[in-house]
Amino acid sequence: MAGLAAARILLEADARVTVLEARDRIGGRAFTERTTFGVPYDHGVAWLHSADANPLTSIAVGLGFAVEEQYGVSWLFQDKRDVTETAGQLLGLGLSRLLTAIELAGEAGRDVAVGGLFANPEGWDRKAAAIVGALDCGEELDRLSSLDLWRQIETGDERLVPQGLGAVVAGFGAGIPVELGTPVTAVRWDGPGVRLETARGTVEADSAVIAVPTAVLAAGGMRFAPDLPTPLGQAIADLPLGLLNKVTLSFPPGVLDCPPGTELAQLRADGRLGDALLRPFGTELAVGFVGGDLARTLEKEGEKAAVAHARAVIADVFGSAAAGKVAASHVTAWGADPWSRGSVSVARPGRADARRAADTLVGDRIAFAGEAWIADWAGQVPGAYFTGIRAAERLLAVLARR
Repeated sequence: MAGLAAARILLEADARVTVLEARDRIGGRAFTERTTFGVPYDHGVAWLHSADANPLTSIAVGLGFAVEEQYGVSWLFQDKRDVTETAGQLLGLGLSRLLTAIELAGEAGRDVAVGGLFANPEGWDRKAAAIVGALDCGEELDRLSSLDLWRQIETGDERLVPQGLGAVVAGFGAGIPVELGTPVTAVRWDGPGVRLETARGTVEADSAVIAVPTAVLAAGGMRFAPDLPTPLGQAIADLPLGLLNKVTLSFPPGVLDCPPGTELAQLRADGRLGDALLRPFGTELAVGFVGGDLARTLEKEGEKAAVAHARAVIADVFGSAAAGKVAASHVTAWGADPWSRGSVSVARPGRADARRAADTLVGDRIAFAGEAWIADWAGQVPGAYFTGIRAAERLLAVLARR
């Protein structure tokens, strides 16, 4: 979305633009397809968080997509027992304590590990910790900056796009000229302009927008000559990507005996948490969510282990016979994806200000864009959108001066 937003602004200003995309599709970590389950299925981002302030809401509506409020019921299980009535209050109290601690630390300007504000959570406090950490950020609380979380927008308005948020991003990018399957391996800015080295040859330009995940940059997936300024290079290291994956199962009609849009949360006997959205938009899917250390463990163990985890959650809630009726399954592995190496950027404790390192151009000709380089919309598609626009406008200002 960052690259597409930048390209759109530049094209509207009559600049000559070449978009170089490593993948064989546009959208990055926003990707919807219908092949796996026969219905729209988002591999990556799906929620319009803070939808009443989210620019993607109006973009989606403008492109003809429906946008629906979060619906359904919350279903809490302690191993195999439905404890919704009693556990709901405990979970709410835990979330309230944690969010209040983050709020107080943020107002005081403290940039500390969130885990230190909510130490040793047990029972449903563990679920509260996972909601804020592993399931929202793809990282455990002790590796998250309290100040970074405090700065992020949260209005409480959560919505979904039945046709897929990835489809919205693809629709936004329709018509923008993109060279697919063209990863950039090096960016040279030791002379006038920039030279971008790709498998298809070298592209020369006056300036460039780099809209690449920080984890890819940190791993050396794109070299810079000369090296990037030290503050920017350090910021890239301080903004790694947390990991969020989906383990999705489909069933014949009638197996998942629950209302459409049921949100399931479970404290399992094996110590793991079970989290899923059941029958979204009336489909027969169980979209399971794993994040942080659990996501890394399951990704390392492989697809069979991830599916076994999801089936065990279904068996606990609906019975082993239901779990044996899986018609199809799909497991994402964003950590192993070479063009992302993770899911959403996070700031390490003490490093919340690293997101500001891309506020200025490099050499008056290179701008960085992406959800990592903004404070209030960090980790979300709007962050990519706004930073793409910002990058394009700054480069246009330089070109105008010239």
